[in-house]
Order: sequence, then structure tokens, then C-alpha cells
Amino acid sequence: RVNLRLCNSRVMESLIQVGAMDSLPGNRKQKLAILDDAVEANRDSGDQLPLFQEFPYEITYPDLAPFTPLEQLEFEQELIGFYVSGHPLEEYPASIYNIKQIESLPNRARVELSLLISNVKIIQTKRAETMAFVEVSDQTGTVEMVVFPDVYREIRMLLRVGEGIGVTATVQVSDKKRKLIVAEMIALDSIKNAKKLYIRISEQTEKKIKTIKDVLENHRGNLSVFLYYEHTKSMLEL
Repeated sequence: RVNLRLCNSRVMESLIQVGAMDSLPGNRKQKLAILDDAVEANRDSGDQLPLFQEFPYEITYPDLAPFTPLEQLEFEQELIGFYVSGHPLEEYPASIYNIKQIESLPNRARVELSLLISNVKIIQTKRAETMAFVEVSDQTGTVEMVVFPDVYREIRMLLRVGEGIGVTATVQVSDKKRKLIVAEMIALDSIKNAKKLYIRISEQTEKKIKTIKDVLENHRGNLSVFLYYEHTKSMLEL
């Protein structure tokens, strides 16, 4: 039984939206649709039911498709501040690095990551140019990115909360804290339907070839993968 003075409709609506009632019949959208009727039935039946008494009414769920995985995740993030049933980045190709891994990288290390924008702060410099500080996350943590004016002018349209982005950046270490200085940025949606994947290999990232191959091996798909070696200007198809 539920005491409606302690757990009102709004509370139950939030519990449904974050998955706390997923063990009950029906999908989240169906449970939201019958919530008002269920609350009224609770009021009509009194405060308590005798032990072992059969429930006095039958619930009929409307024929509603469930929320999309992304809709579910948005509810979870909005109401409890983190994702429960998955992560929005799971629908995109895995990146070579993740946020947890950059915690051990040295200053000025160059990285490429798939990230989700969670906050954007735009400021004006003393020269009246626009730049941004962007909080991003992946499945392993959060980090702040710095977008200086020259890069900001090129990618400003991508700086939206909830946007999935692919970033090439340099790690900046200051007082044992790490930030990412953005060099390039693309929308992950733009590569979701790509037919080929090109990975740029610098002299620094050449040491990570085994890591790259392991990532590709563990995330097989339909894309043709090419490694482009910057220092020799050669290309290798995997």
C-alpha cells in the first residue's frame, strides 16, 4: 500500500521515469498513463487492505510503445543527475581514450575522445573574442574542456548541452588537475552512418597502435578502417 500523503502522484511519476518501478508490469510510458487512475483507485479502496485479500480492481494498460532509450536516459539524468539504464554514448563508436585514462597522461598529450556535453559556459576575452568552457562526460567520468576563440569560431554550433561530440584535444595538467584544450570537434551523429573510418596516427599515437587494434577487435562493425600515418603520409587498411 502507498500512503498518498507521503508519496503523491508527482513522487510516483518521478519514480516511474527513473526506472524504480520497472519490476512492475508495463513499460514506463504505460505506467505513467494509468497513474492517475491507480491513485484514484487507491483513494477509493481506503487506507489499508486486509492481509491476503485479493486486489479489488484490475489494471488495464494502454497499448503504448515504450520510451526510446534516449528518452529514458534524459529522464534519469534530469531527475537524479546520472544515467541508470545506459549511456547516450553507447550508440556511437568507441573512442581510443576515455576520461578515466587521461588522468594518467602527461601534460600536452594528444587524445581523441567521444564525449557528451553536459554544460557550456561562454565568455568574452579581454580582446572581445568569444571562447567557451565546456563540461563533458563519458561512461567513466567528467572533465572540463577549454575552447579558445580560433576553435570556437569553427565549432560553436556544436556546443549544445546533450550533444554527442568527437574531440581531438591536448591534455593540460595544472595543480594535478587535467583539462582538455580543444583542437578539433565533430558531431558524433555525422559519423554514425559513415561507411569508412579514418584514424590519424601521429608519431606520439603510433605507440598506441596495439590499443587501437584491441579497441577495434572488441567493437567489430561494418566500417572499413584506415590508419593514416601523418609523418610518412601513408595509409593502411585494417
